[in-house]
Amino acid sequence: MKKMILRKLCTAVCALLTFVLVFSFAACNPESTDDSITLNTNFLTIDVGSTSPLLVTSTVTEDVVWTSSDESKVTVEGSGSGKRMCMVSAVANGTATVTATSGDKFATCSVTVVDAETVTITQNGSAASSVSLSGKGATAQLTAKSSRDHDITWETNKPMIVSVSDNGLVTAVAESGTAVLTARCGQHTDVSQNVTVVVGTGVDAAYNLEQGDENNSFGNKNSNDNPGLWMYWNQFGNVASATYENGVVSLTTSGVEEGAWWYNVQLFYTATAEDKDTKGNALKSGTMYQVTFDIDTTMGGGITVNGYPLQLKEGVNHCTAYYMHSVTAFSMQLGIDGVGCDLTNATLKLSNIKWTPAEKVNLTAPSFSITNNVITINDNNPAGSVGRYILVLYNDAGTSVGSVKVTNGATVDTSKIRPNGTYIGKLIAKAANEQFINAPEATSQNASVVVNNEHVAYTIGNGGEATALDEMGTWTYWTESWVAFNGTVTDEKANITFSNNTGNWYDTQLFYKMPGKNVGDSYSVKLHFNNIPKEGRVSVNDVVYTLKQGDNVIDLNITESGGKSIQVIFGVVNESNRQDFGTLTNLELYIELV
Repeated sequence: MKKMILRKLCTAVCALLTFVLVFSFAACNPESTDDSITLNTNFLTIDVGSTSPLLVTSTVTEDVVWTSSDESKVTVEGSGSGKRMCMVSAVANGTATVTATSGDKFATCSVTVVDAETVTITQNGSAASSVSLSGKGATAQLTAKSSRDHDITWETNKPMIVSVSDNGLVTAVAESGTAVLTARCGQHTDVSQNVTVVVGTGVDAAYNLEQGDENNSFGNKNSNDNPGLWMYWNQFGNVASATYENGVVSLTTSGVEEGAWWYNVQLFYTATAEDKDTKGNALKSGTMYQVTFDIDTTMGGGITVNGYPLQLKEGVNHCTAYYMHSVTAFSMQLGIDGVGCDLTNATLKLSNIKWTPAEKVNLTAPSFSITNNVITINDNNPAGSVGRYILVLYNDAGTSVGSVKVTNGATVDTSKIRPNGTYIGKLIAKAANEQFINAPEATSQNASVVVNNEHVAYTIGNGGEATALDEMGTWTYWTESWVAFNGTVTDEKANITFSNNTGNWYDTQLFYKMPGKNVGDSYSVKLHFNNIPKEGRVSVNDVVYTLKQGDNVIDLNITESGGKSIQVIFGVVNESNRQDFGTLTNLELYIELV
């Protein structure tokens, strides 16, 4: 009897133990509860102070609740639809288990928190934040180490002042100057440490200006690669010498043919944190500055500084320009847009540059009147503040039908405006440069314009590369100077011929600004390309299309963002700058509203 009771007791205990073991195993293994709840990872290692997302990757029918087993190490914050995602935050070194629970289903992730990776720089075994070198040719050996033994790469922000080898050997290239070296983790490039190197007096002394490039398009080095150093760019190798010494940039030009492009020679300076304005503050991106400087030149002529055109006389010139600071603090071009490089064979010395914070000036709306389509403009804005006047024409519904450039006392040119009718004109004064802000639209009691065009016909004009168009409802073009281009529009159908393209995707571009559309408007059009001589590709609003031989129609869905509604590029960017059409003859192009 006792044996029977004992056997029954053992059976019950075994059953209980089996239940406990099964339940415990199920609790430790989320997949055993239901395969439908899984996480994107079950093991996570993150740095102290950092965060990482954790996500339920399976379908769940109820909201997910996230918990941490030790909030002194790891905290969680649910987010997203149905809280299927949480953000894990590392608080302190250690481990914690994050659990995602949905109804009676759950899954876990083991989170390990470790110290963030750091890079240390030492010299002779001691931490180094700065290094002094006596002069040109002097060296110092630095050692950099990652806390996780990752590879280290070295960089210098002023290679004309200080160089650094792969193993941290620092060499002074100039007699004096200051540079910043960066030791960077090869596996995690955002982990780095800097050391300042002072050569001689620390003042950037003499060096030959290095050849940079123009807006990442030409040359071998971006002009912004070396902040704190002057660089130059030129188109035809017509810089005889370019040097910097004791705060003075000296530039000598030679051999520029008459009528050469206006931007043949450019000077750049990229600001650093050490560059201060006249109030002692570092230059700030997005801030308007008045920049003053002196130029001593052997020849008078035009220059453009940060987009601001200036005329120099022979001798010393005290100059003032304005600009909205971004990266390059100073950009000077020899010549003025539309005028050749007119400082040929000149020697210039540029010095005493100062940056003074300045406020933008709001232009006021000019008063005007229109009689027999002749416009009279009265404008009290500062001299030189208005670059051009634009007259926008509106119908009775308040929708713009187009816009035209106007000049005081001239007849309003409506030859490109359709449809016919009488429209109300509103005038905008466009700022001449970044010192000023465009005036608001001006209205007048006497501002009606009569449009009476039996057939709209005009020659397509050169509107510049990627610029906002002033005249709505018209085609305009841009090409490189070596492309022969002509185009006419009759009754809104453009007939275009171009040739001599050399293979660059951007050689020929066409633009169209849709009338009657405002920013944010969405609409559909059909873009017709007829008389295509062979199969090739075009990029329309950044989308590539293949045109077959003959007639083609492209369906476009457009959302107005201002500037231009349609941009056609005959070629494909980022594919070896492919240009499929070297020549097109009598291309018929027109827009059909859907």
